[in-house]
Amino acid sequence: MIAKTELVHAAIALADEGGLDGVSMRKLAKSLDVSPMGIYHHVNDRDDLLDEMARTITGTQAIVTAEGEGARELLVHYAFTVLGSLCSHPWLLHMVMTPGRVHQLVAPNDMQRLLDALGAAGLDADQCRDSVLGVSALAVGSASFVVESDRCRDDVVHALESALRAMTAGLTDEAPRARLAQV
Repeated sequence: MIAKTELVHAAIALADEGGLDGVSMRKLAKSLDVSPMGIYHHVNDRDDLLDEMARTITGTQAIVTAEGEGARELLVHYAFTVLGSLCSHPWLLHMVMTPGRVHQLVAPNDMQRLLDALGAAGLDADQCRDSVLGVSALAVGSASFVVESDRCRDDVVHALESALRAMTAGLTDEAPRARLAQV
């Protein structure tokens, strides 16, 4: 019998190679040399498999930073973590952009660390949520330019860096920090 993690990683490899259309229970079973019914021991259907694939990628995406970094630095790292995972797995971008298929884009502990840092910087709960949503939208939009167009990745990264600088400019100042949530 195949392990669920092996099944999900094989499905991710199929999706990375052929997009979401490349993932079917039959193709997956063939790639693992198991019967299609063996897959249903671990997942209910294709949608369940796709959700597991997304959770596997996003649940392991850590915001790589040094301990003690502030909210601004964490937001920037968050944006580039999201950009990297979506560009590495274009099928995930399509899932994130599909209504009803919203997935957290980084590991839950890292998301909480980011929200805590934003709160410590003086943002209230609504501003924290809006800030993360705004930066998420910026990162997802940037990834869509890289994945869906002929835009140079370096140009997109430069534009993302500029936008993040503008969005987070007042975050560490003593002045009111509402600017981040308003952008």
